[in-house]
Amino acid sequence: MGEMLQDAEEYILQWYDTDLDKCGSSWCITYDDAVKKMEEYKSNDKTWGDNFKYRIIKETIKNEVVYNEL
Repeated sequence: MGEMLQDAEEYILQWYDTDLDKCGSSWCITYDDAVKKMEEYKSNDKTWGDNFKYRIIKETIKNEVVYNEL
């Protein structure tokens, strides 16, 4: 028991609308995907006149087998 499996990673793009005091998030598989999505959103912000703040969070999930009958 206690067998370690491969860790899982994903990136979360979070944004905060300073005008409406609301936030949201979007999950991405890679850091590059999160950056591309953020750049796309920032481009749209300029077009629509929105005022958002962004951050990218790396989430790592550790997997471990604690019980196994196999």
